[in-house]
Amino acid sequence: MKYVSYLFSLLGLLGLCSCVYEIPLVEKATKPIDSSLAGAWQKIPAAGEKESDWTETLLLVPFSKTEYIAVCTPSRDEAAICLPGTDKILFRAYPIEIADLSLIQIEWLQLYSKNGTRFQVCRCKIRDGILTVETLNREVVDPGITDADLLHETVLENVKNPDLFSNPVQYRRLEQ
Repeated sequence: MKYVSYLFSLLGLLGLCSCVYEIPLVEKATKPIDSSLAGAWQKIPAAGEKESDWTETLLLVPFSKTEYIAVCTPSRDEAAICLPGTDKILFRAYPIEIADLSLIQIEWLQLYSKNGTRFQVCRCKIRDGILTVETLNREVVDPGITDADLLHETVLENVKNPDLFSNPVQYRRLEQ
């Protein structure tokens, strides 16, 4: 179940206000994925939100023993960053571990912004079949960090900080 939390952390990618970095926290994908987690997932509307006709989904496909390819259909507000001519966003995702934190790193496969930011780090919890995903908190880990060692050091310094992650989003598995 440890890799369940790794994998679904990538769903936090839809929290576009979260920290996105120019550099990865971890360079290489070395931790094995759990291929049984592949499939389709759907965002659960936040409390007070109505479910709309626009469905935010994620299709997770194993790419190698250590990586996934994620194909996302984001919200209408986020559709401007999709692949030209589609309503999809593509990501490379892989499990990483920093100190005692089991995380997943996400790499946007199309440019996130003009300044080249394209990496995110997430964590998640699955309880009663509901996945909660959180991304690094920009108030704790500055998205302007451009040095890999400083990024790694900042995360390590805040491992026990309860505010290290923010922007929780919940998902459920789609029936196949």
